[in-house]
Amino acid sequence: MSQTEKFDETNSLSLGGGNRAIKPGDIVGGAYILKSLLGQGGMGYVFLAQHNIIKRDYALKIIRPDKMDDFSRQRFEIEGRVIAKLDHPNIVKIYNMGIDQGKCPYYVMDLLTGRSLSNYIDDDDGLTFEQCLDIFRQVAEGLAYAHRKGIVHRDVKPANIIVLKEENDKFAFQAKVVDFGLAKVINPAAGQAITAKGQVFGSPHYMSPEQCQGQAVDHRSDIYSLGCALFESIAGDPPFRGANAIEIMLMHTEVAMPKLADRFSEGPAIAVDSLIARMTAKEPGDRYQSMDEVAAAIARLQKRAPLLSLNLPEREDSARATGETDSSLVQSSTLISRVGTKWLIAGSILVVVALLCGGAYFYQASISAQPKPAPPSDLVTILEFGPIKSHPIGASGYKEIVFPSVAIGSVADVGSAKPRPAVGPVRVKDRRSVALLVDENEVPLTFEAPQVLEQIGKDEFQSLYLKAKNSLAKIGGVDGHGPALDLNGLPRRERIAHSQKQLIAILKIVSTWPSLVNLTLDGFAPNAQVFQLLDELPQLRAITLKRANFSMKELTSCKLFNRLSSFSIEEPVDSFVDPLLLRLSQCEELTGIELDSVDFLPQSLSQLKRCPKLTTLNLNKTDISDEVVKIISRWKNLSTFRSEGKCLSESQIATLAKCKNLRVFLSAKNYSDQTDKEGRELLSVYRAKFPTIKFE
Repeated sequence: MSQTEKFDETNSLSLGGGNRAIKPGDIVGGAYILKSLLGQGGMGYVFLAQHNIIKRDYALKIIRPDKMDDFSRQRFEIEGRVIAKLDHPNIVKIYNMGIDQGKCPYYVMDLLTGRSLSNYIDDDDGLTFEQCLDIFRQVAEGLAYAHRKGIVHRDVKPANIIVLKEENDKFAFQAKVVDFGLAKVINPAAGQAITAKGQVFGSPHYMSPEQCQGQAVDHRSDIYSLGCALFESIAGDPPFRGANAIEIMLMHTEVAMPKLADRFSEGPAIAVDSLIARMTAKEPGDRYQSMDEVAAAIARLQKRAPLLSLNLPEREDSARATGETDSSLVQSSTLISRVGTKWLIAGSILVVVALLCGGAYFYQASISAQPKPAPPSDLVTILEFGPIKSHPIGASGYKEIVFPSVAIGSVADVGSAKPRPAVGPVRVKDRRSVALLVDENEVPLTFEAPQVLEQIGKDEFQSLYLKAKNSLAKIGGVDGHGPALDLNGLPRRERIAHSQKQLIAILKIVSTWPSLVNLTLDGFAPNAQVFQLLDELPQLRAITLKRANFSMKELTSCKLFNRLSSFSIEEPVDSFVDPLLLRLSQCEELTGIELDSVDFLPQSLSQLKRCPKLTTLNLNKTDISDEVVKIISRWKNLSTFRSEGKCLSESQIATLAKCKNLRVFLSAKNYSDQTDKEGRELLSVYRAKFPTIKFE
């Protein structure tokens, strides 16, 4: 009988090169009764089968007749042995395998009643943004487990992710990774890989560059494929489409990964773009180096999503607001935006606190309405004013810096007074470091005409704080719905390029300031040229990066780390900073580090013990595990530890309190609210029980 995809009493399937036709009711492997055809994949058919004794239903996969050759038979048998070793809630469970009648390999696995993620995408059946993140976190955890067993899937795609609804929570899903038919054993102890050199396996839309080129692959290839799948789940289409498989594979190797933000008028998905960009870097060494890192990064986004997300406007409204046509937006609706789901904005737009000088000084910048461009007369006023210099005020211990009548920023004594507008005469302490703070929201003229900074004396300022315009969002109130979109400016890509150009111009000017030792960049997207300029500031000893979107590879390649004494990173778009910690661990002059709103593996933090002069560690708004506390408590050179924004457990505080040579500072407001009697009482108990811990 001819082969057909139908499988019923009148239509059977030919297996084993046509030597055997099977139909419902036939028994495979001596125990499994075939009931119906569930589907077919690249290598075989999947049937609904029932065990003839225990009467339990399973999914039974048997090799396709057109794939029946010695090589495919070997691969199929390895597939069964590979996934039989896996026991994880996010990987389909295999129960039995064998070769039916000595010809047809098969294996038996869990019968999954859910739907594939590709089915959700194709049917426009929306998942919320939070559900999508949770599904991919589960998949990453399942694949991380497989990788630890020495197994690479090699065909990660939405069709191989089955989504099951949880019984007790209609909004929750469980993800299962299926079809390890292309799995390759990479651990010699786990088995022998039989993939022939130069052979290419996988689905073109999701294949890593090394996979497309027929090169050896490892677990990082799965990371690339999962990034492509995540992109499709949000955008509705895979990242690359071509006329044929070869063209798509060439795009994976040569074309830059598209941005989700570029597919929409405003694109409030920068954090997701950063995650996907890291997962899908062309070079395996530039990606996350483990699925554990991917899972942790996704978990970080999950925590931020409810607080920092917003509803994406309808395409028609956003197009009208920006003056863009439909051609500049996504041509097909997306899995998430179709149901009006929340997207994530990277970083906290409401918080504008900046650290200067190793954590001693904080500046709360005011956020004003969208400023109007400064008239040309203001620039003329500044340039005609002449050099901006300071003059000692007798023996008072103060000096006076005289500015023109048009503000170019704000000035403050580092560690003491609040910033004051840089207008007219400003009195500061003579022997204290002085900071110049330039916020583009308040003084756009300084950014549009950086030459105004050339008027400043080269020895006047020791610290410089630069804050980019709030170009991705504007404040929409504090009603709990998050920031509103700013749809009135240039497209995001153009704004970033313009901001980078402004920053480069400013850095070229301040590079001539010999006294500048401390620099804060807030809200920028530094590129390779920016980092190169930072390398050319030999006097720089402390740097803070706030709400920054950058290439981790470009940052960690900077030579400036070799001379830094203080480094701080706060609310980065890519919150997983393990590569950065590895680079910092090589800094011989580093004395203080602040990590704010980041994620890292405990073993990565432990590497910082290699810094011979590191004595101060600040972990703010960062989850601190028992393992991290243990690392800190055993850190011999560490003398000061601070933590804000997260509560430590009583047992963790007790562990730190036992460290005789460690000063521990915790934020009192994290443990007590002035209106919360129970919280105040708990804080009082902690103060009495742990007198060496400072609650500030």
